[in-house]
Amino acid sequence: STADSDHMPADLFGVLRASHELRSRSEPADRVPGISVARMPVLDPAVVKDSYRFGEALGQETQTIEFKGTRDAENDMLRVLKDKISRYLCAFLNSGGAILFGVDDDGIVRGGQLGAAQRAAAVKLIDAAAQLIDPQVEPDAIMPPRFVPVADAPQPDTCVLLVVVLR
Repeated sequence: STADSDHMPADLFGVLRASHELRSRSEPADRVPGISVARMPVLDPAVVKDSYRFGEALGQETQTIEFKGTRDAENDMLRVLKDKISRYLCAFLNSGGAILFGVDDDGIVRGGQLGAAQRAAAVKLIDAAAQLIDPQVEPDAIMPPRFVPVADAPQPDTCVLLVVVLR
């Protein structure tokens, strides 16, 4: 997305993109409004992106990237989310990281078909999982989930659900 003319183009998290424009400015490239740079996990920009292509290979999981395949079905993505989100939120609370639902364990983008109602349900599942963690999670420890579009997918509304946990 692009902010008004006083701001540089921002990536999925509002982090300024490295570009020829940035090199000529004195502003740090890793600022997110309201979030300390120290809290941002190290995320590979080749994996955490604004859009994906169906069948795209993202590489391997890392200490800060977790893939969760969903076999392309909307109910399956919600089921996998419900089954796995608490575990991975807890795992990333100390180190920070990203969970990509709709990417197979081998790094192949498949996405899941999620309409507006299913996306709202996914947000509620993530919020509910965060509220159940003891000790209580800081409200800003988990960034708002992103539904990243998947181009060339066989179904409309196909996306990768991206959940980022700050350090």
